Amino acid sequence: MNKSGSRGFSRKTLLCGVGLAVLALGAPVISVAAAPPAAAQAAKLPKPYVSRAIDATLMELTPAVRSQFGIKPRVNGVLVISTDPKGIAAKNKIVPGDIITDVRGKRVLKPIDVDTHVLYFLKKGDSAFQFGGNRGGQRYSSAAQITLDLFEAAIDLATIAAWSSYSTPTFSYASYYEEYSTVIVEEYTYSETIIEETVTSESYVSEITSEESSYEETSEEVTEESSEESSEEVSEETSEEESAEESEEAEEQADEAEDEADEADEAQDEADEPEEEEADEPEDEPEDEPEEDDSGGDEEPEL
Repeated sequence: MNKSGSRGFSRKTLLCGVGLAVLALGAPVISVAAAPPAAAQAAKLPKPYVSRAIDATLMELTPAVRSQFGIKPRVNGVLVISTDPKGIAAKNKIVPGDIITDVRGKRVLKPIDVDTHVLYFLKKGDSAFQFGGNRGGQRYSSAAQITLDLFEAAIDLATIAAWSSYSTPTFSYASYYEEYSTVIVEEYTYSETIIEETVTSESYVSEITSEESSYEETSEEVTEESSEESSEEVSEETSEEESAEESEEAEEQADEAEDEADEADEAQDEADEPEEEEADEPEDEPEDEPEEDDSGGDEEPEL
């Protein structure tokens, strides 16, 4: 019997003893509603799952979980309840309260999907992982390097109670852990076999391969669109730069032509100045030469 069960039995025995004593004394009995146990919240929530891949405790998004934490129906994935401060999740900025939606583009609907997807790619020789998620209603992404040795390293389950946890005014991680402490150990041991069987099953491989193909096609389309947009932006920037350069050249040519015209005007002005000075000076009039006597000196006078 666990600790909580022992405490419950002791309280019940004590209350019965008190009740009999009261009746024996003939005192009136007042019925008082018993306060709900600390684990009452956990009774409505699914059991936690300890992820080997990212050293974190995960919870499935059931209707009770969505209601408890105010998670919208359109958001799918698994809720991160706690993380090992020295584990993969914490080192790669995956924090309690995050919702993991996909691993390398593969959808995550159950907590065990995280480990299954990671192990599948590890067996293919891949160690680079991209975790997609939702944090406070906003999409986020976290990259992590995970090796097969890290995946297979045993987690000290006794330390989970002290992990960094997600707590709210209506949710106590300590109470939740206490309620499921025994289940955590059982599930951790059992899930190892399930993961191994899943990654080698034909149905899983077929499903994950088809998702991988569609994910790659989507990524290629996004890349092509991004490339086209980048090319268009570059072309527009280049055209703008060329137009600006042409405008500058045209302005420079106009300035040069204007300068040349000014220089030509100055030169013409300089050339015209001496002529004007010469025109202002009076011209020397030629001296009158004596007129020759056409009669000639040798002619005889008339009689």
